[in-house]
Amino acid sequence: MRELVLHVIERKAPVKKVRIANWYKRESEQHEVTRRQQLKYCAQSNIADVYFDDYVQEEINEGISEFLKEFKFLINTPISLKSILKLVLKNSLKMLSL
Repeated sequence: MRELVLHVIERKAPVKKVRIANWYKRESEQHEVTRRQQLKYCAQSNIADVYFDDYVQEEINEGISEFLKEFKFLINTPISLKSILKLVLKNSLKMLSL
């Protein structure tokens, strides 16, 4: 199940595209692009942070943090595909509703 989620993230936010986003800065010595940055790309693509007010940026960051928390839980817990899809859909809709 974890691999399915990683596949979706990689398709929606390939490392090449994240690296050229105008907001991108390397955050990790171990990874060129972090999962958090990939999720940020899913939420706002190449739109610069300056175009979002503090509230919207906070909502995006909270959504990403919540998703990562659930994702870490997913790694250690057997879970159904239906539950994963609900989680992905819920978080995607939340980010899109900003």
